[in-house]
Amino acid sequence: MSKYYLDLITENKAALGVTPWISYGAPVVTNLTGVGCFVQPNSTNLRGCPKTGTWLTFTGANFGYAPVPIQVLIGVQGCINVTYLVNHTQFTCWMQPGYLADQAITLIQTGGVYRQASQLVSYYACQPGNFTNTTDGLCYPCPLNQYTPIAGLSACSEVIFDFFSSVGC
Repeated sequence: MSKYYLDLITENKAALGVTPWISYGAPVVTNLTGVGCFVQPNSTNLRGCPKTGTWLTFTGANFGYAPVPIQVLIGVQGCINVTYLVNHTQFTCWMQPGYLADQAITLIQTGGVYRQASQLVSYYACQPGNFTNTTDGLCYPCPLNQYTPIAGLSACSEVIFDFFSSVGC
């Protein structure tokens, strides 16, 4: 039986609401892009994605086909409105609003085959000296006598002045 014939049978069964009897290997992401995001140097991770959400485009293999879309989780949130650009190999989805860094990507095919992608996605991170408000996702400066030593934190720490350890005897 030819691959074309098998694809035709599989897609027709899915269109009729019948679960296809052909399964795929686990999904594999070879390229990931996002509107307003940038690829981290020497990496495939996406950084600086808008906190208000954005469109992501996945390219790879074993993604399935319309009308039975793959499910995608960014961290614990679903990437919604999956639309296939090319069946099995490329799709887009809407990454919902958020503010966390280094979110894992999990791909779940119909029928339960899943894989965690090697790429990570990070929303825009508030810079040191600022914190991310977990209610509205915006950056705010730390209050007086507080700080954040690294980007992306959701709380400031109190500055502790230790005058005695810096004085020599």
